[in-house]
Amino acid sequence: FCSCGDPEAPVVALTDSTSATETTFDLANPSLTVTLGLATSDEKGLKSIELTRTSYDANGESLGKPVEFPVPTADYEGMTEYNVSVLDTLTRADVDGAAKVVYEVVVTNKKDVQKEATYTVNVVAPSFTEATFSWERRGGDGTGLDTYGLQWTANQRSPFAVIKPIAGAKLYILGEDSNEKYTAATSLSNITLPAEVAQYKKADMNLANQTLNDVIATTYNGKTFVMNVTKSTVKTENGVVIATITGNVKTFEGTPV
Repeated sequence: FCSCGDPEAPVVALTDSTSATETTFDLANPSLTVTLGLATSDEKGLKSIELTRTSYDANGESLGKPVEFPVPTADYEGMTEYNVSVLDTLTRADVDGAAKVVYEVVVTNKKDVQKEATYTVNVVAPSFTEATFSWERRGGDGTGLDTYGLQWTANQRSPFAVIKPIAGAKLYILGEDSNEKYTAATSLSNITLPAEVAQYKKADMNLANQTLNDVIATTYNGKTFVMNVTKSTVKTENGVVIATITGNVKTFEGTPV
């Protein structure tokens, strides 16, 4: 007598460090590091492991041929259990036109029975836009600030430029002398707003050129603006004092919860 039936397939898992089988690539970031754990086992012994990466558009059509990844070690053949880490880096160029990127592993055992597992990277539009800003004051009120819910109507000793929120806006200081909070702001979920402040006053109008590295934020008209103030300049033209404050700004739709 003999026991017959369908041969059992290998056990296969392809997950990240949180045991998830998918993640998101927010195109606000220049790249995404993908670290996967490949775990497989089969009591009959392993024969082959094939790992590929394929990009798909919004209609589910593949964008080009799958990219093959060599398995880190070839010593798995015949083993009943095998675990390995797989590292990859996706850039914006890698996912151009893609709605998702799928990593797929196909494991075949000694009985030529196969089992697949996948890990999906969903590609989403940027969670913010980034630009430069320039605020200018020619003797009177400053210009270029109202978009961010701010106003520059006065200089106070030394004199420092006094930047205040306009009606309906809220102002926050996230950090001084460091752009760490600006760099870290990649989504509303990782922006923590401290206590609201009445003004930002760091640009010294007695200095012709001043280097700054402060991070401030406003919430206004349903948006969140995170600004890295980097420079202020003061000059005189035809008897008129022209003061300018410049930097970089990230604009997010919505406000932090």
